[in-house]
Amino acid sequence: MSLILCPGIHDPALTTAFWEQISSQLPAALTQSPPFVFPSDRYPPYSPWHLQTFLQETQPVPPWVLLGFSAGCVAIAGLLPILLCRHVPIVAIFALDAWGVPFPPNVPVHRLSHDYFTHWSSRLLGGQGDSFYADPPVEHLRLWRSPHTVNGWQMDTNDQPHQYTTAAQYLAQYLTQYL
Repeated sequence: MSLILCPGIHDPALTTAFWEQISSQLPAALTQSPPFVFPSDRYPPYSPWHLQTFLQETQPVPPWVLLGFSAGCVAIAGLLPILLCRHVPIVAIFALDAWGVPFPPNVPVHRLSHDYFTHWSSRLLGGQGDSFYADPPVEHLRLWRSPHTVNGWQMDTNDQPHQYTTAAQYLAQYLTQYL
């Protein structure tokens, strides 16, 4: 199984910091293999074609868990139909601030949003798994830069509040379940 990180348009150091914060909350056995990180500093992070090329070159072992932020979610959503047609097993997708990005109903998609409006309006475009939104709202980039400082609500599949937690704890909980 492979974890694939698809960052947005930002300094690559933020992705390193993001993974350090999340991996510190995961069991050691899950962090022995580092994630595959799409190099968004070298390629357009929103490009499904560049993401596909990266995956063909790096050959992550299926099944895959895809975790994207902002523009990285655009690349995931654009490549997903091809991956599904090729029968690449996708265990889950984590879409952080994927506002306006649609996802098909046949893959578990967990959305994490920096505010309630983004959460509410994005859920209309697909997201079958539990989700998370920041409360109080935070700046868009903070969700990726420092998820351990983003407090909010874990919502169940019926969009009802389930638990008050942090974005990092939410991600660690589900990554532990999937990986």
